[in-house]
Amino acid sequence: MSIKAKFIDSIRWNALSTIGVAVLEILRLFILLRLLSDFEFGLFALASIVLFYVDALNDIGFSGAIIHKKINAPDKLSSIYWFTVFLNFIFAIIIFFLAYPIASFFEELALVDIIKTISIIFIIGGFGTIYKSVLIKEMRFRGLSVVQFLSTVIYFVVSIVLAYKGHGVYALIYGIIAKALMENVGYVILGRREFDMQFIMKLGGLGYYFRFGMYQIGERATNVIRKELDTVLIGKFLGTETLGIYSVMKNLIVRPYTLINPLITNVTLPLMSKINSSKAELKKIYLNQLNALTTVNAFIYIFLAVFAVQFVRFYYPEGWQAHIFSFSIIAITYLLISIANPVGGLVVSTGRADMGFFWNVGVLTIYAICLFIGVQYDLLTLCISVLICQIILFYPNYSYLVKRLTGATFSEYFKMIFKPSGLMFISIVLPFILTNYLGPDLITLILVGLLSVLVYMGLIYKYQPNSFHQIKVLLGKN
Repeated sequence: MSIKAKFIDSIRWNALSTIGVAVLEILRLFILLRLLSDFEFGLFALASIVLFYVDALNDIGFSGAIIHKKINAPDKLSSIYWFTVFLNFIFAIIIFFLAYPIASFFEELALVDIIKTISIIFIIGGFGTIYKSVLIKEMRFRGLSVVQFLSTVIYFVVSIVLAYKGHGVYALIYGIIAKALMENVGYVILGRREFDMQFIMKLGGLGYYFRFGMYQIGERATNVIRKELDTVLIGKFLGTETLGIYSVMKNLIVRPYTLINPLITNVTLPLMSKINSSKAELKKIYLNQLNALTTVNAFIYIFLAVFAVQFVRFYYPEGWQAHIFSFSIIAITYLLISIANPVGGLVVSTGRADMGFFWNVGVLTIYAICLFIGVQYDLLTLCISVLICQIILFYPNYSYLVKRLTGATFSEYFKMIFKPSGLMFISIVLPFILTNYLGPDLITLILVGLLSVLVYMGLIYKYQPNSFHQIKVLLGKN
């Protein structure tokens, strides 16, 4: 199969998986909001800090190196695999014994057993993460998509059944463990077809992987600290219940970008790695993916921000109306985050993990200052502080990373973002006016949603017709 054929097939399967996962995740959270308390969601949010470090550390930064390198010898892959398994056992032991200090920091002793339980995910992930990297490099997204969807089904069933039976926060904990087990078993089964595993662990000759991995780990670690610093500070200064409210809103709002962006970026990453010697081709692929992602994300996040009253009243239980404005602010924040996100694939595909590391250190510094100011007051002030931080970082993200790695001008970059965002703002003018004459209920939400979609699609068809060509590519009709 040619690279183009692989690309089209990969996007199609990613699209199917993404839609299925999105529906299940939104439905799961809708049900769990009526079975679990804000405090229990807060406990899970604190425990999730460990989960984010699992994602960041369990491949020791080798995944990016494997994808970037043109050829990976089987003996080197085997050595990397067993070294990764070994280190993940060590990480699990460390997290197990750090459970009490972490719980003491947040003054929530219930976290001790939760963190000890969740530490097993390090061990589970260690066996599958390198296989996953090989599958991504070889663009085996059909199998990856099936594994992702089935693991989400397992998470959906386990978490809801256990929550209904009264297991509280452990419904979420056991659900995420079951999901991790299903995913990694799938990666191992599929990945064994791609290279012959050898029972060797020779670290000599892995210098390239270690050098690349060191920067990757540094970049990811600072990125995780930045992403989860809000959770840490809210849990410490504003309390676990407030954290539960914030995390539920954030987890729903972040869902579209975490599902939609990988639909494209997971496929374009190995593609960009194969043509990383041509800056012109890199620029073309990067700007096209940025425009495609913004076209979708702008609709979702601007819609959620503008019609937050109707959405919050429908989706969340009674008592959440006080947080409608915070919901809107978080939605706009994640539109900006979704725009900045694709640059990570650009960093990996060009082998410039060092630039990604230094960038994240700078971002973390600014983000920490904004967050610390916000938590001194209340949840709304915190949300506004985070939004201001993202606005401040918009141009530096372009000038330090995008411009240097692709050579794109700011006008080229800004056009890919401004055009779909501007069209979406125009699209919601009439629906927003209509809300003044309709009630803040589900019927109103559906009506303004349908009207917004029709107007937006009409404007996209007239002013950005290439987007419909991209939809054909997604469906494999080109």
